[in-house]
Amino acid sequence: MFNLEFMKNTILTIAAFLSLSLSAQARDFTVDDLTKAAGEGNLHRVLDIVESGVNVNTKDSEGWFPISKAAASGQTEVVKTLIRVGANKNAQTSRRNTPLIFAASRGHKDTVKALLELRVNRNLTNADGETASSIARKSGYRVISEIIDQN
Repeated sequence: MFNLEFMKNTILTIAAFLSLSLSAQARDFTVDDLTKAAGEGNLHRVLDIVESGVNVNTKDSEGWFPISKAAASGQTEVVKTLIRVGANKNAQTSRRNTPLIFAASRGHKDTVKALLELRVNRNLTNADGETASSIARKSGYRVISEIIDQN
C-alpha cells in the first residue's frame, strides 16, 4: 500500500536539503552542534549541519550519538530524518543503549513506534542485559513494552 505520510515526509526532507544556503555549508559545525539540535528537535538546523558534512554516526563530547539524543528527547521527526540521511538506527552507546532503548525508557511512544516501523533491532540488550521492552516495563511504560513485544 502506498504510504502517503512517508512520501510527504521524504519530499519535505529533500526539499529542506535543496533549500539550504551555501553560506550554511561554510560554517564550522561539530557533532556537538548536531546532537544539541537533534535533542531540541530543530529539524532545519539538523539538516543544515548534516549538509555541512558532519558525520551523523559520530559520538559527541558527552558520548551521545545524535540519533540517541533525538530518541531520548522524543524528537520523532528528527530520528526518522537522521535515519534517512544515514544514521545507524541501532547505534549503541558505551553502555550499549540504543535509540529504541532511550525512547522506551523515557516513554516516547511515537518515537518507539517510528523506530519499530523503520525495522530497528528490538532484541538488542544494553550493558545490563536489558532490552527496550524490559526497560519500558521497569520504567512504568507497560503499553510501550507491549508495543515493542508485538512488533
